[in-house]
Amino acid sequence: MSMNDKIYFLMGAAIVILILRTRIRFMMKGTVVRAFVKSYVDDGAYFPILEFDYEGQTLDMKGMMGYKRQKYDIGTELEVLYIPGETKGVMIAKDRTDLIYVGIGLVCIVIIVLSLIFNK
Repeated sequence: MSMNDKIYFLMGAAIVILILRTRIRFMMKGTVVRAFVKSYVDDGAYFPILEFDYEGQTLDMKGMMGYKRQKYDIGTELEVLYIPGETKGVMIAKDRTDLIYVGIGLVCIVIIVLSLIFNK
């Protein structure tokens, strides 16, 4: 296994683990709340700013996933997963974009492993 293969394998595995860890954490600890798309922040991708009420407080939080273009219209109502006390962001409940990245990462890992097996 060359050094590049090791690096690609470890990077792919780390990305898959981090994405799955984040999704599982939101699914286990998150509370479903109704939110409205208030605006977007352009951080190299469009991240929605979502406004919602939780325990009498109105909160504005950035969505965890960014998009190539503005996926939802301003004012769109969505269900989001909010972890009480979390300030890093919320996850849109029905958005599965992160799982597409997991799938791509797993395919890459399988390709690397197969290339190692058959290139001996």
